[in-house]
Amino acid sequence: MGDKLILYMTQKTQFSDFNLDPKILKALENKNFTNPTPIQMATLDIALNSNMNIFGKAQTGTGKTAAFSLPILNSCEEKKKHIQALVLCPTRELAGQVEKEIRELKGEKNLFASSIYGGQSYEKQLKSLKMGDQIIIGTPGRIVDHLKKGTLDLSNLKYFVLDEADEMLKMGFMDELDFILEHVPNNVKKYFYSATFPKNMQRLVSSHLGDYELIEIKSENKVNKLSKQTFIEIKEHQKIDALKFILTQEEDFYGIIFCNTKMIVDKLNLTLKKIGYKADCIHGDIAQGQRERVLRNFKEKKINILVATDVAARGIDVDNLTHVINYHLPENAESFIHRVGRTGRAGNKGTAITFVSCEEYRQFKSIEKINQVDFHHIQLPTPKEMEGLTIEKIKNEVEKISGKDQIYSKIKEVLLKNFDHEEILLKLIQKAYGAEKSTEFEEINKSKKSRDFGRRGRGGRRERERGRDRSRGRSNSGGNKGGSRRKYKK
Repeated sequence: MGDKLILYMTQKTQFSDFNLDPKILKALENKNFTNPTPIQMATLDIALNSNMNIFGKAQTGTGKTAAFSLPILNSCEEKKKHIQALVLCPTRELAGQVEKEIRELKGEKNLFASSIYGGQSYEKQLKSLKMGDQIIIGTPGRIVDHLKKGTLDLSNLKYFVLDEADEMLKMGFMDELDFILEHVPNNVKKYFYSATFPKNMQRLVSSHLGDYELIEIKSENKVNKLSKQTFIEIKEHQKIDALKFILTQEEDFYGIIFCNTKMIVDKLNLTLKKIGYKADCIHGDIAQGQRERVLRNFKEKKINILVATDVAARGIDVDNLTHVINYHLPENAESFIHRVGRTGRAGNKGTAITFVSCEEYRQFKSIEKINQVDFHHIQLPTPKEMEGLTIEKIKNEVEKISGKDQIYSKIKEVLLKNFDHEEILLKLIQKAYGAEKSTEFEEINKSKKSRDFGRRGRGGRRERERGRDRSRGRSNSGGNKGGSRRKYKK
């Protein structure tokens, strides 16, 4: 196996300098793409002038999709109605995004691309395969299904691409990748693209990539300068209160909250909905139709908060996010870049806020060092200060409104977002009757709960006693029903 490190070495600085189809150049012009990124320059120089395989290592947002798509589109033949290129992506969302970009980059070339992934109907996918689409973008699981069923023919394949290869390995797709690559003909050009090079990547590359050129694009400024990086040191159980405070203080919050597990995503989403926020969530266990609906609502701003896991958030293409919140720290420094890179895009400024618990502090310092992030430390207000700031914000919002009904409605909306029902009730009693009556109310409330519990307890004892009676064969209604049999003399 031979490999050569290539670092931005070509003199060609514009797409028009490369031998690309005029229809593709026109499509690039329509997208206002004039100057290729370093990964695109290096890839095009190799792919258009040699038959070498490529391993491209570059961060997300460096233009990897166009890097592998342009050589494929340039080479695929319009008249041949069979699969000429297969692109594998780790998630459904990313597959859909790659399909969209390929369709835009092909311009007027008579080529057809379609995505194949779990959650879609097989009927729709079979139709695309039978129609002779030249470029297929899929997820590993569904591609394996079609290969086993004999509905996917790779015998005429010219290109094979692994996009986000490190994510696929992290998700446990090694066996599926081995199976798919065994069905790929030997003379196919293979392009593997990845943000990182984990240990198990070497086995995959050694087994399947053969001789290849290694393109590594190193970026000194890994974190987008348009994104303000802040962190809050906080105890784990305080995170939800801190989040509610941030959401209350921000005027036009539109962002993603990242959690590390599906269970926490679900729980946090329900909490936010319960207190009145326009939120929804995505993770790996949510059905495809629902995921698409949630993402559509998010992009159309019908909801302004998306709670998500890292993997599910791959492929979300939104440029105007105001915030990214790391509710939990990601597993590694690269994932941190993926997360915070979703704000501060397309010339817009954004804010990334990272919650750091005591247990996460060492991991946080590692991320800070590796990514060379200049974090701004935020001191979270005390609960009393939070309450005061929240009340002040309520007053300011109410002052902007005219009309009693609107005022009452707004007060109710903001109060319910920031306080529990019982808290509001206690504060009203304190205001009306003073602290003494409030304490009295709490004692009465405790007493009522105690009495209710006592009733439930006594009822429970009676029920248990009835159960023991039944098991012993006695009946509370008298007689001998269900009791032990007695022998009577005739």
